[in-house]
Amino acid sequence: MKTKIIIVEDNEELLDIMFKFLSPLDYEIAKATDGVAALKLMENAEFDIVITDIMMSNMGGMELLKHIKNDFPQTDVIIVTGFTEQYGYIDVINAGACDFIAKPFIREEFQAKIHRVVRERKNIIRLKSELKERQRMEEELRRKEIILNRAQEIAHVGSWHLDIKQDILTWSDEIYRIIGCTPQECRPTFKAFLDTVHPDDRQLVDITYTSAIKNKQAYEVVHRIVRPNGEVRVVREKSEEIVDEFGETIHSIGITHDITEQKRFEEELAEARMNAEVANLSKSEFLANMSHEIRTPMNAIIGMTRLALESATAEQRHYLETVQDSSQYLLSLLNDNLDFSQIEAGQIHFENRPFILGEVLQAVTQTLSVSAREKGLQLTYLLSTHPIISLIGDEYRLRQVLLNLVGNAIKFTEAGQISIEVEELSQEDNNVVLQFCVKDTGIGLAKEVQERIFDRFAQADNSITRTYGGTGLGLAISKKIIELQGGKIWVESEPGKGSAFYFTSCYPKGNKNARSVMSMENADQVFLPSLKILLAEDNPFNRELARIVLEKKGHTVVEAENGVEVLKKLASARFDVILMDVQMPELDGIETTKLIRMVESQTITSELYQELLQSVQKNLQGSRVPIIIAMTAYEMPEDRVRCLESGMDAYVTKPFEPEKFFKIIALATGKGLWF
Repeated sequence: MKTKIIIVEDNEELLDIMFKFLSPLDYEIAKATDGVAALKLMENAEFDIVITDIMMSNMGGMELLKHIKNDFPQTDVIIVTGFTEQYGYIDVINAGACDFIAKPFIREEFQAKIHRVVRERKNIIRLKSELKERQRMEEELRRKEIILNRAQEIAHVGSWHLDIKQDILTWSDEIYRIIGCTPQECRPTFKAFLDTVHPDDRQLVDITYTSAIKNKQAYEVVHRIVRPNGEVRVVREKSEEIVDEFGETIHSIGITHDITEQKRFEEELAEARMNAEVANLSKSEFLANMSHEIRTPMNAIIGMTRLALESATAEQRHYLETVQDSSQYLLSLLNDNLDFSQIEAGQIHFENRPFILGEVLQAVTQTLSVSAREKGLQLTYLLSTHPIISLIGDEYRLRQVLLNLVGNAIKFTEAGQISIEVEELSQEDNNVVLQFCVKDTGIGLAKEVQERIFDRFAQADNSITRTYGGTGLGLAISKKIIELQGGKIWVESEPGKGSAFYFTSCYPKGNKNARSVMSMENADQVFLPSLKILLAEDNPFNRELARIVLEKKGHTVVEAENGVEVLKKLASARFDVILMDVQMPELDGIETTKLIRMVESQTITSELYQELLQSVQKNLQGSRVPIIIAMTAYEMPEDRVRCLESGMDAYVTKPFEPEKFFKIIALATGKGLWF
């Protein structure tokens, strides 16, 4: 941005000379013949520097300087005068000027003075900006620390750090809350913490910690603490040791998680399990209500932790990721319990919508492919019927069962492969009976285990729970889903030789005409040629995200913040695709699309934006306008219909998945290469 300067001089010859001196330079210059005229200019525009003579009629330089300092304190003033005996450098500087130029002066001296003032001014502005940014960052850091402390308080997870060489231990605020004392009452030392440990657990904690330091290993231990008021709490401690380049342990960091409520929750679940044998429905309702109540604060914990993670340091990230992982695990347990209770309470409903079987199988294998690769396992699927067979049923529940069976197969298989096989058993009228099989090369199951593996809360034995984790609800849920749809499930297995889980299901056949489009949507990858895309989105963060994603794929992106800007862009340029947000200020995506289609049909009946629409029509010259794709957070079926009826060609919901996003563009434009 150019520096804006006013030259104030009542001698027009000198005024022109100073103007000529500065004209070749990269400044924006205005002229005034006295102080009054200069102030009028400054009332209508911001100026950076005023160069003024002292002796002028109708307001001299010193009086002008006084007005500027009072009314425009951000503007610098340079005094120019020939009365050096009357007005010296010290006088004008004390009056508030930033510099002093004595007459007569030569071009080089004059330009050098101005250059120096401009440079110093820019440096001061830069320093102020840097100071303001530093203050903002410090405030942001304080805000994140507050969020972190609040997240720890909600999750009951305290963090600690031990500098072993300096023997300095620090505790977060939540540690003090967990052990029931204040920083004034208790200094952060290992001995002080050990004193809070229950006497029966103290030796275990001491040995565990000492061994971890000696062997340079992380540790995890569950024990009890006794608060000063006698209250007993249960905590889980986890640590990680940090070593230097010589292999010596220099730091120990960890968390202390108050799991008293979780332990109490587990005890209540055990009691509910016993009651379930007598009062099955009561147990289901109990689990549903309890899970619902716990899910609400758990979501808050996960959300706040995610916020803090966005700007956390490496050390903070370790603590927060531990909180997040523990929260996600607890939430998954609650989800399983809620799902099972809904099934037993008869609250589960099944959808009947068209879906592509091959697409479901591919989605399941893609979802679990990372877990399989991490264990070196091969994960495949085989569909003996036509791979794009269209069915009508509950695609979500089918995926849920397959994800459960394949997830278990990965969990209990250490080497080899896992496969999903689908076979057509029979056809009658418009229905097809399919048999699904998930095979693995895992640990296998004994005969007695196979007889109860589908029971609720069942595991092969207690060692399975300790080694592999889980609630024992997954197979029980899968069995209920399959049986409620008229199918059956069973397992064939031998210890050490893997397992094969089978289930059957009957589906009506879907619409064959949807095959080609659904098949392409299910393709692994799509290649698009470089497109010129008009991106209409009022949210700057969403707009930036979409632009980055598109530009990384080689597309040219022009941005618009509302429908009016879209029309203005179309009046001067042509595009291959318009990505149109639905909800935008001034003119939303639905109305904008209707106006564009009106232009396309050469029947402009709208009284709004007549001149702009005519410009769009002239630029398009009768050709079809670009492909318009809705990009919106609305995802109800009626919203999709509303977008398509307005004239949009396709529809994608936020937050969008980039690969799926590009497939939709390829389908809408017909320009993609699928492979």
